[in-house]
Amino acid sequence: MSMRLVAQGIAVAAFVSMLHSGYSAREYLLYSKSVGRQDLSLPIEIVLECLVSLAVMTVALVVGVGKLKPISYEAEMKRYSIDGVFSRPSFQVFNHRGRYLRPLTLFEDRTAYGIPVKCSRHPELNKYILDVVSTIKVELEKVCYRTRAPDTPCHLVDS
Repeated sequence: MSMRLVAQGIAVAAFVSMLHSGYSAREYLLYSKSVGRQDLSLPIEIVLECLVSLAVMTVALVVGVGKLKPISYEAEMKRYSIDGVFSRPSFQVFNHRGRYLRPLTLFEDRTAYGIPVKCSRHPELNKYILDVVSTIKVELEKVCYRTRAPDTPCHLVDS
């Protein structure tokens, strides 16, 4: 039998023991109320059963997890190629799913930088987007002029 199966069995037993302590606490409180006791504190046996069950279950779950995967940046990047990192799949998934969230007549197909995109046909939305982009462009130019070398031009795309 593997260590993982033993740890999972112990965790299940500890969980059942914790459920038992909860049930015992409920029954004790119901009995205390029916008898008319004013002190409704739990007996130490129930509290200890709950705490020991929690400790045993925690240790069993930690032991039974198995080998942990590395979480370093280098280990994560070994799984991806450079094409996969810069392809922005989350946008593609949204674009794929997003077409069912809006009427097809609101957008038209265009190409920007060799990538097919949807452009809005609504003039007020287009004006708002143009205002936002022009504002961001002004702020980006300020940052670009502060951070570039004096003889290097700032490469921002004109609208």
